[in-house]
Amino acid sequence: MTDWRGRLARGALLAVAAGLLFTLGYDLYARRLLLNPSDAALATRFRAHRAGFDELLVLDRAHLRPADHAIAPREEPRFLAAAARRDDRRRTLARRLGLDGGGPRVADSLISFAASAWLPRHRFDDVKGYAFSPRPPGSLVEDLDAVAVRPRRRGEVLRWHRPLEGDWYLFREVGSRGMR
Repeated sequence: MTDWRGRLARGALLAVAAGLLFTLGYDLYARRLLLNPSDAALATRFRAHRAGFDELLVLDRAHLRPADHAIAPREEPRFLAAAARRDDRRRTLARRLGLDGGGPRVADSLISFAASAWLPRHRFDDVKGYAFSPRPPGSLVEDLDAVAVRPRRRGEVLRWHRPLEGDWYLFREVGSRGMR
């Protein structure tokens, strides 16, 4: 009779331990997958790694320089090797900064770096991150976390910016599939 009670007690203890581990793991890891980072968290990350963001900006601007194409044709091995090194450096730096997408947007002279959580970004097209623009972008708000997203038409992209430091901004974009 005591044998089944001992197994039941061990099973219950194992279930409680698994529940605790699941709860701790959810709190530590799932939050990054399910919630966009707050404005405060993004600003803190930016200030802690300011030099890295400036270096990433230089790497991304290098793709926009027409002088590179005049000096060496795109097919030349030296040009391709330099571009591959720059891309490797950019990926390494972006990973270290906690960024997962973005890059040059030539049309409005805005360069964006996405830093969103996985699920809102891929499921709801809700992206938050950093943007650099020498001209102040439109739709400036004081708090991206407090922005109420209105219903939008199919294909419509809504974008807001919050000043961060100098020409740097935080952004939130809803409805964009192009940031992936």
